[in-house]
Amino acid sequence: MPARLSLYRDVIPLYIPQEEGQKLTQLNALEWLLEKGMFEKGGSRLVITSGAPYFLFGGTNEVRIATVGRFIGRGYPCGKSTDGVVTRNIDGTGDVLITDSLSERDMDRYGKFRCVVCTSSVPHRLLRELTSRGVTVLSNTRLAGDVKEGDHVTVDGDTGVING
Repeated sequence: MPARLSLYRDVIPLYIPQEEGQKLTQLNALEWLLEKGMFEKGGSRLVITSGAPYFLFGGTNEVRIATVGRFIGRGYPCGKSTDGVVTRNIDGTGDVLITDSLSERDMDRYGKFRCVVCTSSVPHRLLRELTSRGVTVLSNTRLAGDVKEGDHVTVDGDTGVING
C-alpha cells in the first residue's frame, strides 16, 4: 500500500510496524512523527489512519487530519493559504497583519500584506477588494495564543486556522 500512495503528489506514506503502532495512540502519533523528524514545517497537514485488526468486535477505524504547529487562532477565511511574519502595525514590515478593525481609508496600505487577520467583522466591500488584490483575509478571528511581532505563522485558507 505505501508504494501506491507515493504516486500522489505531496504524499509521503509512512508504514508503522504493528509492534510499534500498538504503542502509539492517535494523540501521540503526531509527536512520534515530529520526533522522527518527518515534519518540521508548521502548517503541514497529516492524515493519520488507525484501525483494529479485522473481526475484532468493538474495534474502531479512524482517520484524523492534524496540522503541525502551535494553534494560535481561527477566523473566517477568504483567500488562499499563506504564511509569513506577523506585524501588528500597518506600517510594519511583515507579511501577515493582525488588527482589531479595518478602515477603507487604509485600503491601499493593506495591499502590501499577504494576509490580513481581523478580530472583528470585515465589511463585504473591503473583503471583496482585498481578495481581488490577492490578499487573504480572516475575519472575526479569535486568537487563543499570544502572537508576537516577528513570529512566523501559517494561515490555512480553507479552515481559517492560524498555526505558529
